[in-house]
Amino acid sequence: MTSKNDVLSKYKIIKSLGEGAFGEAKLAKDKEDGKLVVIKIVNLKALDEEQEEKAINEGNILRKVSKDLEHDNIVKFYGFYLFFTEAVLIMEYIEGGDLRAKIGEERLWRRKIEEKQILTWLKEISSALKFCHEEKHVIHRDIKPENILLTKDNHAKIADFGIAKSLSKKVVKTHTIIGDRDYSSPEVLKGEEYTYSTDIWSLGILIYELCLLEHPQTKYRINKIKYMNGEIPELNDKDYSQDLSNLIKRMINVKPEERPTASEILEICETLLNKGNSPYVGEMVNGVREGKGTYSFENGDKYEGFWKNNKMGGKGVYYFKNGDKYDGDWVEGKKEGQGIYYFKSGAKYEGNWVQGKMEGKGIFYYNNGEKYDGDWKENKKEGNGIYYYSNGSIYEGEWKDDKKEGNGTFTYVKKGVWKNNEYQNN
Repeated sequence: MTSKNDVLSKYKIIKSLGEGAFGEAKLAKDKEDGKLVVIKIVNLKALDEEQEEKAINEGNILRKVSKDLEHDNIVKFYGFYLFFTEAVLIMEYIEGGDLRAKIGEERLWRRKIEEKQILTWLKEISSALKFCHEEKHVIHRDIKPENILLTKDNHAKIADFGIAKSLSKKVVKTHTIIGDRDYSSPEVLKGEEYTYSTDIWSLGILIYELCLLEHPQTKYRINKIKYMNGEIPELNDKDYSQDLSNLIKRMINVKPEERPTASEILEICETLLNKGNSPYVGEMVNGVREGKGTYSFENGDKYEGFWKNNKMGGKGVYYFKNGDKYDGDWVEGKKEGQGIYYFKSGAKYEGNWVQGKMEGKGIFYYNNGEKYDGDWKENKKEGNGIYYYSNGSIYEGEWKDDKKEGNGTFTYVKKGVWKNNEYQNN
């Protein structure tokens, strides 16, 4: 059976990082690979029942989070050991302090944190929450400045999963009232059921605080009733863009179902961070492509037209690198509706599209002068149609899998049956 001494013997203690009634934290070096770690030794005897449960829960949750894969924006967890009167947690050492200290430092020097830096941290935290919510089905439940640590390179990492909640894929809501009330969502404070979106509210308040350098409740003297009702003024600061203000507003929406997911926030941050040198030029709403705009793709393709929720949607023209062109309707990034496709070879299709393919009624003009006017299915002639040959001949009848098949009439030939592109004389 592994003892506490067995665990600690693998590390060389460098210094104490803090000590209190409930235990201590030490900076240590792994004797085998030389990496720096933090060893948290928790005195379970000094804790009440709730505190003991939190300490044990943190170890169990961290073990779950790091079981299958690690994440660059979550403090790495190396081990959790539970003994009779003590719990030992071993985790990554993060030397840059936390966001609470950063806020205090910037406020002391009366400096604003640049929007690009805030968006970078938001992107990193959102990436970690996406991992927790979508991969591990875990709600952190305590997102606040003290629990966001900064590396020496100024990257953000989420720490302290002591009150995190693990949900199954089927059970996606819980109702325990827990966490720092200054960052808790209205649904948590009201004792209502909540899910992953509670972390989004907390993150929204945190980002708002990074802009103000103080909690919005303090800044605007908002009482608890107004806070729980979501009556928080919009960020109105000349140092920050309307895009960031709009994103924060969505994150602290009193209606949980209307808040963006961590995945959506991540995508918005990437768009805003690339805005200066973005391949997209055009209209945006809440950080996503919405309205009219032009996007130049890395492969040389280009789209000019309307967008909806970051995808091609509405009327638009797509220029392919190979010289082809599509001019028509789009739905969720795919050709859908009426449109004309111009082939570099000189051929042209004019008609209906479904899920990016020719489907329904349409006319195909071949570069040799021939033409097909009729039904299509998944880019193939299927149904009823007329084919006009360059020599003047005409076939009018049924098609299947791009071939004449079924009843049909060919010019100068009596009515008959076609099969596999061959006329059946009967």
